[in-house]
Amino acid sequence: MTAVASTAFGATALAVLLLPTPAAAVDQCMECRAVARFRGCDKPMAGKPVFQVRVQRADEFGCSQLLSLDVIHPAEVGLPARIQVALRACAVWAGQRGDVIDLAVEEPLSLQSGLYTLACGH
Repeated sequence: MTAVASTAFGATALAVLLLPTPAAAVDQCMECRAVARFRGCDKPMAGKPVFQVRVQRADEFGCSQLLSLDVIHPAEVGLPARIQVALRACAVWAGQRGDVIDLAVEEPLSLQSGLYTLACGH
């Protein structure tokens, strides 16, 4: 499986896990009373290490966004050089391409996908 196919598969699988059925997804999107504007991780979840990334892009992903990120010093944190992180519903990227931010992530959906979920509080 190519890296592109693996990432596409991982994004699809994550969407299935994070998003409800299509009718419920519309309801979930409409339930947002406020939208969290994510600029970096200042509240990591307990036990999740914080590391730095450079933001390459933000794409629409269900009710939120999927960030493509270059990990700064990936070997030091045991991550691939490029990862994708799914923001939670009702959250959007509020920075710009090229911003360097602090981040914490959950374990990947699969090791080959490079697709992670955010481990930061809003």
